[in-house]
Amino acid sequence: MNFLNLLFILISSLIS
Repeated sequence: MNFLNLLFILISSLIS
């Protein structure tokens, strides 16, 4: 798991 990956998922969830 990459840090960028986690960040991307987190941001995506917030945007959704």
